[in-house]
Amino acid sequence: MRDRCRLYASLLILWIAASPRARALLTFNDGKDLVSVNADYTYGYDSNVFTQNVARGSSTETYSFGANYSRRAGLIAVSAAADLNFGNFGQFASQDYVDPSYTLSFTKGTGRTTGSLAFSAQRTDQPDPDANDRAIAWNYGAALNLKYPVNDRYYFTNTTDYNNILYTNRTLFTNLGSLTDGIDLNYIFDSKLNFNGGYTFGLSQTDNTTDYDHSLTFGANGSLLPKLTGSISGGYEERHSDYAGTAANYGSLTANAALSWRYSHLLTFTTDINKGFGTSSTDVSLDTTSVSLDADVNVFHRLRTSFITSLTGTDFLGALGAGRRDRLWQSVANLGTSVTTHIQVNLAYAYMINYSNVGDAAFTRQTLSLALSASY
Repeated sequence: MRDRCRLYASLLILWIAASPRARALLTFNDGKDLVSVNADYTYGYDSNVFTQNVARGSSTETYSFGANYSRRAGLIAVSAAADLNFGNFGQFASQDYVDPSYTLSFTKGTGRTTGSLAFSAQRTDQPDPDANDRAIAWNYGAALNLKYPVNDRYYFTNTTDYNNILYTNRTLFTNLGSLTDGIDLNYIFDSKLNFNGGYTFGLSQTDNTTDYDHSLTFGANGSLLPKLTGSISGGYEERHSDYAGTAANYGSLTANAALSWRYSHLLTFTTDINKGFGTSSTDVSLDTTSVSLDADVNVFHRLRTSFITSLTGTDFLGALGAGRRDRLWQSVANLGTSVTTHIQVNLAYAYMINYSNVGDAAFTRQTLSLALSASY
C-alpha cells in the first residue's frame, strides 16, 4: 500500500512538472471553466504521535492528491474540490489513515445582495491535546455569508455557520453539533477603513450538554494604521451551559484580530488573537485565549523562510473541567523554495510544549518534515 502511494505521488508530481506552463490543467468555455490538480508528499518524524505525557514517536509519511474545478460565468460562480489524503506511521501501522475531503461553494458577487454559500465534508485523523489522544472524525459543515447595502455608507453582513463532528471513538470523544449566526452593521469610514458592530448567537450540542452563547462586539477592518492592515474586534460574551439538567453560566471578554504589518518588501509580520468560549471534544466548556505571531521573510527570489510562535491558554470550566488549566506554546520554523513554477519544497521544524496542572495532560512534542508539493 505504502509503495503504491509513493509511486502514484511520484508519477503525478513528475507529470505535473513536465507539463507545459499554464494557469490551469484544463480550460474550456473560453476560459470560464478551469480545472487544476495538486499533489503533495511529506516525509518526517513525530516525537509524540498521541500528544501524551509519555511520548511515543514515529517516522511519518503523508501523501495527498486533489482536483479543483471552478466556473466563472453568469450570476453565480461555482467552485468544487476533492482531495484524498494518506498517512503512514512507521512505528504505529494501526494509525495509518486514508482521509477524503470535499468542498462545494457558490458565490454571487454582483447585484444588491451578494454573498456565498459553501458546503464541506472531510475525514480527519490528528492528535487532540485536550483528550491527549488521536481523534478520528468526520466533519460536515455549511456556511452562508451575505452582504446587503443600506446606502453609500452603511451595509449589513450576516454569517451563518453549521458544523457537525462525528467521532469514531465514542468512549473518549463526544460528537458535537454547532450553529452560529452573527449579524453586523458596517459603516464605511473611507475607502480604506470600515467600522462594525453586531450580535452573534451560538448553539452547540452534544449527547449530554447544550450550550447557548451570546456576544456583542465592535471592531474595524481595513487599513488601521500606516502599513498595518486587517481586522480587529472585541466585546463581551455570555455562555449558558446545561449538562444533564444542571445549569451553569459564564461570562467573559471576547476578542478577534487578524493583523498584517508589512515592514519592508522582504519582511512581513502577521498576528492572530482570539478569545472566546468553546466546547472540547470531551464535552467540556472551554474559555480559550490564543495569540500567534508570524514573521515571513523573502530571502531571495525563490527562497522563503518564516517563523511562527503561538501561545494558547485553555481553562476547562465547570464540574467536568475539574479546574484543569493548559498553556500550550508552539513554535514553527519553515524554509521553502520554488523549484519551478509548479514545484515547491519546504523544510519545517515544530516544537510544542503543553503546561498543565493535570499531570497526565502535560507533554512535549517535536516534528521535523520535508515536503514536496506540485500544482497545475
